[in-house]
Amino acid sequence: MAKLEDPGFSKLPSELVEFKDNLLTLVNFGKFQFQVVSTAPTFSGRDGEMTIFRNGTDGRLYIRLGSSWNVVSSFTADAS
Repeated sequence: MAKLEDPGFSKLPSELVEFKDNLLTLVNFGKFQFQVVSTAPTFSGRDGEMTIFRNGTDGRLYIRLGSSWNVVSSFTADAS
């Protein structure tokens, strides 16, 4: 297997390196992280935004569509 060459990030302007670092944090190597709340979401979000509600063992996945929060799935969460 061929070795990838050093992309040379050290030669880039600091603003571009910071953007790259922020993008890596956002993408998180292909993993997604959602906000977890303990009460049903009432805050104003953007369409497509998702959040997880968890209170004890009660859990729900919410997605914001059409200017309102909608339950996508309910589940029983591990209490530990």
